[in-house]
Amino acid sequence: YTINNQRRYRESALESARLAAAAAQLESSMAAARLHALRMELNPHFLFNSLNSISALIRRDDKEAATSMVARLAELLRATLDRGAAPTMTLGEELELLRLYVEIEKVRFGNRLNFEVDVPSSLHAALVPTLALQPLVENAVRHGIASNKGGGTVAVRARRSNGSLLVDIQ
Repeated sequence: YTINNQRRYRESALESARLAAAAAQLESSMAAARLHALRMELNPHFLFNSLNSISALIRRDDKEAATSMVARLAELLRATLDRGAAPTMTLGEELELLRLYVEIEKVRFGNRLNFEVDVPSSLHAALVPTLALQPLVENAVRHGIASNKGGGTVAVRARRSNGSLLVDIQ
């Protein structure tokens, strides 16, 4: 009786461990799926806005700005695709992608869009979620700059506080 109980207990413990591992794997897969869905939602939105802007530049016969925007868009898309599906990237890499995005938006908004980055180089190696900043900056441009005839400044700042990375977008 004791031997059977010990065997059942071990089997139960092993089954519990298998279920816990499966649950952790499922949770990880769900998080990856959510991140992938977010990327798929953001990328087409930005891509279509950029293509519409390029189309408008062509209609205005501003070939130089249209060509510049196509080149920057290609560079941004290439850099984004080169990153793969990694859930994190360094803050320095994220800022580089952000710089490419803002250059595209500057073609659209001209002198109405100013962009400032105040991030110490010591923080460039910090890991952040992939494409975390671009949608926030895009939102600031859409709701802060586009609706303001005088334009404005989007500022990105980062600092360490109590062992955490704090990123501020205004």
